[in-house]
Amino acid sequence: MALPVPQHSPPVAQQTPNTFTALVSHSPAVPAPQTHVTTPSGPTPSSLQVPPQIYGTASAPVTMPIQSSSNPSMSSLARVMAAEETRREILAAWTEVEGEIPVLDKDRDPWTLIFYGTLASNSLGGGNSWQDGFGVLSDSHFFLFKKETTPTGTIKYTHMINPIPLKCLRVEPRNDDALDRKMDVGLFNRIGSCFRSPTEKVYPFTIYHSAARMTRQHTLYASSSTERNRWHRELVDVIKAQQIRHEKELYTSRVLDESSFRTPPRFQTSQETHFTGQVLCAVEFLYQERHYLAVGCTNGIYVRDRKGRSSPFRVLESDTPTSIVAVPEFHKFLVLCESNLLSYPLDLLVRVSQAQGGATSKDLYDEEENLNEAREDVLFFKAGHIANRTFIVYAAKNGTKVTSQVLELLVQNPVKYERLGSPMPTPGDPHDATFFSDKVAICTSDTLYIVEDIVDPTKMACRKLVLEVTASKNLFSRMLQGLKSGLGLGKSDIPKILELIKGSTILGSVRCGNDTLIVYGAFGCFVDDHGKPARSTFYVPWEATATAYAHRDDHLFLFSPSFIELRRVQTGKLVQIMEMNDMQLLQSGSLASNMIIAAMPARFDGDGGRTERLVELV
Repeated sequence: MALPVPQHSPPVAQQTPNTFTALVSHSPAVPAPQTHVTTPSGPTPSSLQVPPQIYGTASAPVTMPIQSSSNPSMSSLARVMAAEETRREILAAWTEVEGEIPVLDKDRDPWTLIFYGTLASNSLGGGNSWQDGFGVLSDSHFFLFKKETTPTGTIKYTHMINPIPLKCLRVEPRNDDALDRKMDVGLFNRIGSCFRSPTEKVYPFTIYHSAARMTRQHTLYASSSTERNRWHRELVDVIKAQQIRHEKELYTSRVLDESSFRTPPRFQTSQETHFTGQVLCAVEFLYQERHYLAVGCTNGIYVRDRKGRSSPFRVLESDTPTSIVAVPEFHKFLVLCESNLLSYPLDLLVRVSQAQGGATSKDLYDEEENLNEAREDVLFFKAGHIANRTFIVYAAKNGTKVTSQVLELLVQNPVKYERLGSPMPTPGDPHDATFFSDKVAICTSDTLYIVEDIVDPTKMACRKLVLEVTASKNLFSRMLQGLKSGLGLGKSDIPKILELIKGSTILGSVRCGNDTLIVYGAFGCFVDDHGKPARSTFYVPWEATATAYAHRDDHLFLFSPSFIELRRVQTGKLVQIMEMNDMQLLQSGSLASNMIIAAMPARFDGDGGRTERLVELV
């Protein structure tokens, strides 16, 4: 007994004639056949050319070789027309989660069907909770829809699982097992058959998300072994095609160093070998027309000329520095180490690294300046520019009180750090700050504090931005009772955004015109200056839980253990995935001269030590 085909749909597992050629038609590794056959009625192509607005993603038509169909009686043209009819039906009836930014702009993004058909699932509800879905393999994502017909006759397609981008899509090796599916035949039929529900054979295959296999693995069931094999073959082919595509990526990684920084082995056998310890932070800076790289490790701070071949030189023996920033225009180098915010002369630091003029680390310590007040434990600091002025924002804890303070660098002889205003209470765990054009946003795990009028100390004030989407449970209850429509959360009992918020904390924020993108570990959320959702679709889930982020131009970099997601800041759209395991963001400072630097394992040594590779994203 075959699985029922949803009404108004083409045959089960119908294969569109383009298969995956649209993905690789421009790749020299996979040429598309373009032969023609002449018949008495005229030239009949053995490969069809379909207008690009239907299937193509390039300006030229996409050539699609004729493929076999599960319905042999259908002609090639009929299959093309059936696929296009299905594509139009899905786009017209596609129902997104309310408030969520869709993965595709249905009106603008090109969208090509590669393979589609009915698939069953028994993993979404547990037990014998079988559900029939409609699987769609496109040129960008795999979708599993629930296709429904409303009482008024309207067709709806809603997501059964979160769409999986092809770059993250994986399929397990095929097996030949079959399972018995119990069919729901209704009460009276069960009585007539002695309560024994009929069964049918279904054939499983498993797909999963490469970055979240534990939580985003799905076993799907086809109605026959043939259809299961075709699904599996199409998935394997599309994944391979995705891997060999010769696309021009927006960003790539460039190695800065892959041999100098090494953690000590479990059992150190030689006292002569020097180990830098784990890399914790890094910054690149330009000084007197030469580029330098400063790296903070557990055993100190090292500096080297980027173009030189010499090994990095330890200029400071600071234990476990957590953040470093260079401010070349003021000839300053700032270090957060052991809860103290310290400042050193940048020119002297460079001379020590180059062994010039007899300069030593002792000279640096003699010039050390402590910027935080007594009995303060600094939690973090950030440097940035507003109105052509340079400011330092830091948060500190004194006993149980947590405050944030602002310093301005002034061009005097010597350079002066001027403390602006009074300490501003910022309860919680402030850990990051973002410089906007006229204000600073300080973030804690669940909210933002906005420092306004920073250029005028007499008016400078700090206010808490109440985020309605991440407020307390009591506020959520009130939202669910009376504010759903205003927030675009819809009528569902548990809006999806509430599920995303569970265990997700704020990493930071990015300014987007008049709105602010709040970067959470699991998703991003656009809010206005009052903390309310700024758009009708105002949040976007990430592909994997991010542990750090960086912002450059119109792009947001989200670092997770398996890869880096690159998204557009203004829309939240995914534009690139960089697969890099165990990548650790080292520097994403606010100063324009900073670049994105990260560390990853270069090799694991036989003695238990590890050599780290430093890269920049360019």
